Amino acid sequence: MRMMDIDGFKGYNDKLGHPMGDLALTLIGETILNALRTVDIIARYGGNEFVVILPETEKSVAKSIAERLVNDVGKTELPPENTRLTISIGIASYPEHDSTLEQLLQKADNALYKSKSKGGNTVEVFL
Repeated sequence: MRMMDIDGFKGYNDKLGHPMGDLALTLIGETILNALRTVDIIARYGGNEFVVILPETEKSVAKSIAERLVNDVGKTELPPENTRLTISIGIASYPEHDSTLEQLLQKADNALYKSKSKGGNTVEVFL
């Protein structure tokens, strides 16, 4: 389970307006979706957060995929021209970190906050 948050999105949305914010969410969502396998599940979890479920994926592989996503999203061009946003990602794994959906979400969210506290644009695995 991975939780993702778009770094600096509130400022982008406040400055450029909700239609541009919606477009940025769509473009970043498409970038994430294009980097995943067909068995993976992505959903918008909140305002500018996404959750990704990677079935039967080891933690090391999930971290590798997450690092690729950080790189891919950081390269995604958004309007206006040459604007880029980054993402922060927190990872929690079943059954290593917990066996319930609620607890996995909480632990992935805790890892996400650790990623954000380091300045964003990073991946953290729940410890």
